[in-house]
Amino acid sequence: MQIPTSSGDAIEAWVYLPEGSGPHPAVVMAHGIGGIKAGGLAPFAERFREEGFAAIAFDYRNFGGSGGQPREVLSVPRQRADYSTVIGWAVEQPYIDPRQIIAWGTSFAGERHPGTMR
Repeated sequence: MQIPTSSGDAIEAWVYLPEGSGPHPAVVMAHGIGGIKAGGLAPFAERFREEGFAAIAFDYRNFGGSGGQPREVLSVPRQRADYSTVIGWAVEQPYIDPRQIIAWGTSFAGERHPGTMR
């Protein structure tokens, strides 16, 4: 899945859907600094799916399968914006309950940052 961004670069995401028509609660997930979804998010996403959640694992812009140049350049504000973009995309999907979206991450992506999602 390719999710467009305001910069024109696409965010690549894997979408895991549980059985049933939904709408389902969802978990939007990414790795911490420098990680990519192929580096171990699939087992977590699969478990969330087994428990009835839609899971959306994504790579930040400039990393993994997502677009953006230069490659592998860290920008915390851009990564926070990418979470917001993917959550905004999820809200628009008919199979996702927009009132039940969880932001989940490993390492730095799992930290709560002032002024961001609550």
